[in-house]
Amino acid sequence: EPLAAKVPWDTLKRTVRYAPAGGAPGVSTYYQINPDNDLVILVLSNYDQGHAETIGAHIYALLTHQDIAPLQQPPSIYIFQLIREKGGAYFEKNYPQVIKNSGMMPDDDMVLFQVGSGLRDADDIPDAISLYKVYTTLFPGIMVGWNELGECYASQHQVAEARHCFEQAARLQPDNPRLRNNLLQVK
Repeated sequence: EPLAAKVPWDTLKRTVRYAPAGGAPGVSTYYQINPDNDLVILVLSNYDQGHAETIGAHIYALLTHQDIAPLQQPPSIYIFQLIREKGGAYFEKNYPQVIKNSGMMPDDDMVLFQVGSGLRDADDIPDAISLYKVYTTLFPGIMVGWNELGECYASQHQVAEARHCFEQAARLQPDNPRLRNNLLQVK
């Protein structure tokens, strides 16, 4: 039986404060009920790095006349812009501090994947190689990092490096047809 059926609405309005947040790959949500000031806030985001929760907290602060901290850009944008400005070699050398400054969660490999994809889309392969070298250092058990690094090396005609990366990826997913094809291309 739902809680609302057991507790009168007036009691719920006076006592319940509820603010869950969550998400899945590619989405995040934030939902807040605060009866003290008759507020209900719902934020839906098509970005999965906790932005709905941040925006929800900012909306609440705005509506309740509290100070609002400046929004930070997403970690992937911070890292991408830094690499474009200072170069991949800078990122390779300073990645622990860069990642910390970006606000990236330590186990969120998707941030680096997004940056690498952006660098490849911008045809900035040397910087993408630097990014994926860090990616595979931090996340050696994730096949996609090795494959992306291998594809970058292959596009630069660095065959031995590409082969090594594709072999690492194949150890993680030996039945992957894309990896088998990539290995055939560099043999």
